[in-house]
Amino acid sequence: MARNREQKAGKSIRRRRWRRWTVAALVLLVVVLALPVIALRSGWAASYVLARAGEALGAEVSASSLTIGSDASIVAEGLKIRVPGVGGPAGELFQAERLEITGSWAALLSGSGEFDELVLTRPRLRVSREKTSGAINLAELRVPTSDGGEVVAPPRVVVHEGVVEFGEHAAGKFALLREFAIEGAAQPTEGTAGGYALAFREGTVSGAGGSGLSLTGLVTADGIALELDGLDLARWEPQHIPEQFREIFGLLRIQGGIPKASLRMASDGSTTGVIELDGVSLNLPFDAEGRPASRDQMVRLRNVQGKIEFGGTTTTADLRGTLGDLPSTVKMRYDGLRADSPFRCVVETKGFALESNPEILPLAPGIVKRRLADFSNPTATVDARVVVQRGPPTAAGPGKIRVNGELAFRDGSAAFEGFPYAFGNMSGLARFDEAGIEIVSIEGVAPSGAKLHASGTIIPPRSGAEVKLRVTIDNVPLDETLLAAMGEQRRAVVRTLCHEESYERLREMDLVRAPGEQGPGREFALGGVGSAVVDVYRAPGDDSEYEERIEVRFDTLGMVPEPFPLPIVARDVVIEIEGNRATFSGGSFQGLSGGLAGLVASVDLSKPGESGVALRIDAEGVPADELLLAALPGGLDREIDPRSPREVLERLGVQGTIDCTALIGPREDGELGYDIEVAIDAMSAFPRRAGEAEAMPMALQDVVGGLQISERRLEIQLRSNVAARAPEGGIVRPGTLRVAATMEFGESAQPFEAEVEAGVPDVGIAIEDLVSVVAPELADRLQDLRVQRRPSGGIDVRVVAAGDAAVGGRLDRLDVEVRECDGLQFDAEAGRFGITGSEGAITLSAAGRRRGEVRRVVGPDRGSTVTRPAGCWSPAWPLSPGPGGRVMR
Repeated sequence: MARNREQKAGKSIRRRRWRRWTVAALVLLVVVLALPVIALRSGWAASYVLARAGEALGAEVSASSLTIGSDASIVAEGLKIRVPGVGGPAGELFQAERLEITGSWAALLSGSGEFDELVLTRPRLRVSREKTSGAINLAELRVPTSDGGEVVAPPRVVVHEGVVEFGEHAAGKFALLREFAIEGAAQPTEGTAGGYALAFREGTVSGAGGSGLSLTGLVTADGIALELDGLDLARWEPQHIPEQFREIFGLLRIQGGIPKASLRMASDGSTTGVIELDGVSLNLPFDAEGRPASRDQMVRLRNVQGKIEFGGTTTTADLRGTLGDLPSTVKMRYDGLRADSPFRCVVETKGFALESNPEILPLAPGIVKRRLADFSNPTATVDARVVVQRGPPTAAGPGKIRVNGELAFRDGSAAFEGFPYAFGNMSGLARFDEAGIEIVSIEGVAPSGAKLHASGTIIPPRSGAEVKLRVTIDNVPLDETLLAAMGEQRRAVVRTLCHEESYERLREMDLVRAPGEQGPGREFALGGVGSAVVDVYRAPGDDSEYEERIEVRFDTLGMVPEPFPLPIVARDVVIEIEGNRATFSGGSFQGLSGGLAGLVASVDLSKPGESGVALRIDAEGVPADELLLAALPGGLDREIDPRSPREVLERLGVQGTIDCTALIGPREDGELGYDIEVAIDAMSAFPRRAGEAEAMPMALQDVVGGLQISERRLEIQLRSNVAARAPEGGIVRPGTLRVAATMEFGESAQPFEAEVEAGVPDVGIAIEDLVSVVAPELADRLQDLRVQRRPSGGIDVRVVAAGDAAVGGRLDRLDVEVRECDGLQFDAEAGRFGITGSEGAITLSAAGRRRGEVRRVVGPDRGSTVTRPAGCWSPAWPLSPGPGGRVMR
């Protein structure tokens, strides 16, 4: 009885010291087959051994047969172990077709349980997890110890054709998840009581297959540490995963191989593990903009390297992979095992070489990508950091996902779509969160030296947001790059005001020269260096449209307006482009030769393909020099048209200053037209004939009047004093002159009308020379009359002419009306005719080659000083204009 009490007390102590085992307890199970109470080779001994094994393990142990050999070896056939407290198939923990134990009689008789080797043939270990509690059936086993409470020194264990089953159970039902065939051995460790070093590889048992998986590790009384190599995730479908983890595993869609995985299971039941990844793909639990998403819409991390660590219900990941186009690092913490568990994910990219039009920031709101994409053809080195996190589930469902982050880039080049001026050496920073997006700063420098700064906000970061962006460019020259950035239609206003072709033509004519050039002409620089501001705005609302406003400012701008190419130096000018309209305004304008000007210009862009330019130039005190003449229509033509406004004024020889107004704008047919009004006041003129360099022997003084010029019509109205110039210098015998002329321009015909009134003391003044300034054909006819009639004396005359002024044109009308005479003499058919005084008028008319006829004349009889009344005629001195003419009484 005393011995029984001692045995019961010993058993009670051993039970209190036994530990729970985990998956690796497979290699220790066989230890129970070498319990210390085997003394004889007898049938009752086999039953006793099996009973002691079950008592040591806290399990039911059975075998179809058990024999003890003469060498103290033990062979068990049909071995089975079932753990208590686990119903159904999950409680059937272990079975083996055959167990062979190699030991010694000393160990067997002493009851120490210390054997040399255990060999298991076709064993099968079933590891099952309870669905609700998570308890593992293997944890129900005890760790065998000696009677003294010490852990039994384990033997070497060899496994042939083994299988490990993984499954889960609930309410007495077991569901097989996956099974593996294994081959290998467990080697006792030195210096660690009861410890094992495991070395198994995946075998080829029928129905279990193999793919090169290997398992190594260490088993001690404190727990188990396992290392798995060559795990192929392609063999792990969601149905192979415990139900509690199946949802999250399915969402992650991990694909690829795992080179190494480690598992740590402590004796208290806690489990931790590390999975190393190399080249796998997996989902992150949100879409490309950080929003909740279904499995197929989640953002995909590819070519993943790194590791995933788990312990309890917390999983952390430290990964490197490709997210969209970006090589990224991902640090993630998942607090739970459900798809709606809270998490925090940090995605970072550093030093990524951004190429043309990539998916710049996969986890940023879509509107961030669209706005950043406005900088077309970007290249840069990018650093990005995005944080995606979700709180615990609420009564309404999963916690809200929140996204924030920043994008920094350097060494970039790009062009803003709304104003595509190319910049390099760009750097920038943008931040975003659930409240909005802030483009903190974008800086850049263009090859021209222009400097870019951009900033803006997008609030909130979703469809219908209010967008405010501002791009500022400083030190930007007015060149082809800037014009190209303004767009085909928008740059029309700048091209019209700073016309490159007109400027180059002025240089060819030696009227201006570029800065630094040597030669004739005045130094003048076309264009200038200014600053540009581009504002992009979108009002809140899904239906709102983007509005752009471009403002270009110049402190100094050299202008040559295309329709009126007068070089102008403008200061403090502004070009504004907003919507379909561009306007030009400024502070002060000055002609290159002097004078002041005012200028307002606009362009209507609403009709593509049509010129919507509207320009007004008001100039005062502009010198009537070659620059002004070149600004008149036809002034820059390479082929000289003697009837062009430039040639007319150049032959007129005007000296002094003028005022002018130029209006340029679209006509009814949509074509660009111009109206130029030139005002002349108290000027002088020294006319010359076409093709002659020397001025005529006459001068115009106190010239007043003006010119009306358009692309269709030229109108001249002038009044002045006129006098001959004495050979020795100075002006003699002054008279008066009025000129009124109009000329219309067409593709072939150029109809004109001209009226000249002159009151001169001496008809020796070549009035026809002055008329030739306006109407060369009329001047030629008047020259013929002067040669034929050799007039002299004073006269008040009115000449009216009409016809076609085109080269080779015709003269349809020519009327010469002599109204007052003072000693007028001229040749007639009958001799020289003289009039010392007159009343009424003498009118000569001609058409074609006809020389004209005398309509009415009042004059004295031959040698008489008596004046006859009007209508009287003295037959003593017949007057005939020549063949076909007649005398009227």
